[in-house]
Amino acid sequence: MRKKRLFIPELPQLIKIQSHNNIFIFNEIDNRIEFCKLMSDFLEKYNVSIYGFSFSDSECYFILYSEDLESSSRYIQLLLKSYTFFFNKKYNRTGTLWSGRYHNMPFELNAYLLIVLSYIEKKVSHDELYRSSYLYHIGKEIEPLICNILNKNFTKERLSRKEYILLNYKLVLKINHSQFFRTKIEPYINQNCLLSTIKNLRKHEDNEGKTLKFHPIGRPKNHVFKFNLKENILNFERECGAYFNKHGYQKLNLQFFNKQGKLSKDGTLSIISSVKNLLLDNEYYFKGWYQYEFFCNEFDILEEHYECGSEIIGKSSIVDEVEQIALYWKILSKFGVSSYVHLHINNIGDSKTLSCYRDTLRQYFLPYKLLLSDNDLEILELTPEILLLKYPSILSDVVKLAPRMLNFITNESYSKFERFQFLLNKFNIPFVFDKNLKLTKNISNINYNNNIFCFYSGDDVLCCGGNYSINNINAFGGSLKTEKILSLSNAVSIDKELLSITVLSFSHNHYKSIELCTELRNRYNTLIVRHHPVKKRKKIESFLREIKDRFIWFIDEKEDKYFLYDSEKKEYFYKDIYLYLSLQISC
Repeated sequence: MRKKRLFIPELPQLIKIQSHNNIFIFNEIDNRIEFCKLMSDFLEKYNVSIYGFSFSDSECYFILYSEDLESSSRYIQLLLKSYTFFFNKKYNRTGTLWSGRYHNMPFELNAYLLIVLSYIEKKVSHDELYRSSYLYHIGKEIEPLICNILNKNFTKERLSRKEYILLNYKLVLKINHSQFFRTKIEPYINQNCLLSTIKNLRKHEDNEGKTLKFHPIGRPKNHVFKFNLKENILNFERECGAYFNKHGYQKLNLQFFNKQGKLSKDGTLSIISSVKNLLLDNEYYFKGWYQYEFFCNEFDILEEHYECGSEIIGKSSIVDEVEQIALYWKILSKFGVSSYVHLHINNIGDSKTLSCYRDTLRQYFLPYKLLLSDNDLEILELTPEILLLKYPSILSDVVKLAPRMLNFITNESYSKFERFQFLLNKFNIPFVFDKNLKLTKNISNINYNNNIFCFYSGDDVLCCGGNYSINNINAFGGSLKTEKILSLSNAVSIDKELLSITVLSFSHNHYKSIELCTELRNRYNTLIVRHHPVKKRKKIESFLREIKDRFIWFIDEKEDKYFLYDSEKKEYFYKDIYLYLSLQISC
């Protein structure tokens, strides 16, 4: 039995409406504009206000404020009814357009407005017109219709309060709330519950005389996220351990507390301390892996995080380093997220490069010392490159003209980077050269150098690492962000329409096409792969009409031709095919 919609007069509500059978009702800009017009037209009639909104192709989310239940219900009812009439007339169809009743989630304004806003606005692309209210909230110029929707029916008191709350919205957008979204917002809105702090929750429950909090009771629903964190972390550790041990890594038992009982904020020092006695000289190296809990962030606020990583300490080769990245790729594939991940790489020069670059930066910032805080001056002395990322706003123009690392990188370092890229291609790992990628440890004697890498999923970092040196010991390592990987793994396992590809081969043996199909199935767990061997040749256009899959990979061994066709975009691709597929599957 569906829980009744909850309404609390002084709280805004997150509204979710979804199309019947996931019909694409907002994929065209004209449809989104029409819905926005209807939203604007009915605001004054029912005296409701909109804080923000977003449209995916088949769903709409918006944050609505109303002082009484009848007004909000009538507003949504008229909005959906009017849009159904418009849509059915436009596409000459009949029948229902919506998947049952809408969902709503009242939430505490001060505590959760920014988080809920970022939740709905991160769901969609910001490049398309009328997709969300994102540009409005970061202070960019947007269409008058959107401004009209977001500013209507706000009293001066409520408008000033809203502007005050949204003041730090840009900062909130940079924070990753994916775990919070999956475990709180989605179940709460699907069960029409109140999202609030414990203190306010009790107050509202006393006023309403009933329980308002979320209870995971009853038959499980397919769309509700189920995630046993501890159990999944133990499983993740076991799986990673099996992979690492198979590749010759030994388990490291690290001590993250010093003699005074204080927690170390970084595991790297502990790793080096654990293995330095095992290194006989620079001709030997040690391969080890670790799993640890991390309890403290940069603001000394206690949090709980889990990481699983590996290090090659001592003298290692580029082959070892690329093999380690390939190992991370296998682990990401094992948990079904490799199709949603993009590997970025860069070269930031050797230790000699870093030393010269730091000296140059110190000289460059010397005339501006009076504008720097004590903390900034300490950064300038130890790791001046951090000032290029975190600097006072008054120095924004100065930072833009600062010397760049690329001007100091040696030919030897460039040569190593070319070899690094060559081997990644040999391992069939798609990657992007990202000159803006710079990994920096916040400890004076630990810094990355030479080759660095980072696996991204959207803005989330799932795994990162590279070369570094500490106490004159060279190493290469990285860490898998356990919770983010598990969160993404569970998210993509929820019902989702799978993309499909047909490998079309013109040959008598079809060996390469069979190998390609095997590679695609191993690499992309969410991709349906079909093999279509052809003996009798026809024009390519005829195959395009016959095959209904999204992608068609043409293989002609006789004429040595290989290319991919995307039926949705109606485009051919001859280079970086794996990278293109990864990008499309992750969208």
